[in-house]
Amino acid sequence: MKIKVATSQFKAIKGDFDANLNKAISLVEKASNENVDILLLQELFQDYYFCSTKNNKFFDLAIDFPSNPMFEKLSNICEDKKISLPISFFSKKGK
Repeated sequence: MKIKVATSQFKAIKGDFDANLNKAISLVEKASNENVDILLLQELFQDYYFCSTKNNKFFDLAIDFPSNPMFEKLSNICEDKKISLPISFFSKKGK
């Protein structure tokens, strides 16, 4: 059994969660069309990568798990396209 794995890297748009999510979904669809089994997106793809600096304002970027709609959207597209998508996300404390 062979498993095809792909990685991606895209320039996230700072402050535009929806545009970044749509880009990720587009990459899932493209990978699926190329028979990829597992797609790895870059770390914290939902926004501009902020972990290189320390600033309390970044806590505003934390999301609830599993209630954030992103998880349902990605789960549905992955189920439909038969692809696995391990992701990283910035979770709210205690969630």
